[in-house]
Amino acid sequence: MAYRDNLDMTRAWRSAFVSGTLPPHQNAWFLPTGRKQLYDLKEDPYELNNLAQAPQLAHIVRSMDKALNEFIDKVGDTGREPENKMRDRFLLAGEIPKTPPAQITWINGKAVITSPIGASVGYRIISESPAEANSATKAQSWELYRQPIDANTIEAKSVRYGWQASDITTSQRPRE
Repeated sequence: MAYRDNLDMTRAWRSAFVSGTLPPHQNAWFLPTGRKQLYDLKEDPYELNNLAQAPQLAHIVRSMDKALNEFIDKVGDTGREPENKMRDRFLLAGEIPKTPPAQITWINGKAVITSPIGASVGYRIISESPAEANSATKAQSWELYRQPIDANTIEAKSVRYGWQASDITTSQRPRE
């Protein structure tokens, strides 16, 4: 998790860990957590005392294990796959894939924007006032699409984590 070391605070904290000057509860942040963790958040809100090995709580650990395994069976799990292997699996011919363009349809005079692969969709409204008719159009900042948009001209793009953003799709409200 090298990205954490981009923060001055984390680098200072790690330096204190290496020099052995941290108190035990802060020192624990740098140590392996163990395979299972169970905390009493009411009595231990900072999660300093792992109760997973307590014999009197074994029934809770078993119950949570069962629920987790059922969930993993249902949705799949990539948690054990090394990140470099996962990245290779997502690349297309060694390249970062590009998200397919957003699709804009007009329903009851409003823009409905979708992504063909269910990616997030960003949009911005393009405004053109009579005073700007002979100049470049003005675009608002990008917004996350949540519902149909009442606008005359709109731009949209699909964005999927780990992929390149799609090309921008532009559409104008059809004349009735």
